[in-house]
Amino acid sequence: MNETESKHKWMQIFDEIKARGVEDIFFLSMDGVSGLEDGARAIFPDIIVNRCIVHLIRNSIKYVPSKDYKAFTKSLRKVYGAHEGLLYCF
Repeated sequence: MNETESKHKWMQIFDEIKARGVEDIFFLSMDGVSGLEDGARAIFPDIIVNRCIVHLIRNSIKYVPSKDYKAFTKSLRKVYGAHEGLLYCF
């Protein structure tokens, strides 16, 4: 979006969103952009921030040697599959 993605820049963006009538943001899924979480919390203090699962997976896979890639991704599917199953255990 901008050359700099500082907390203050994100505060300006979220402040503009609030000025346009948004009263609260309940949940933010993010990719680890610098300053985003702090900027959002400064304007919407009760926001729940979570790291995007797609970005978590991409970040973990890039450190896996190519010879181990297939086994690693197979194990990773089990982990995230178990997580989805927990959502239906109520």
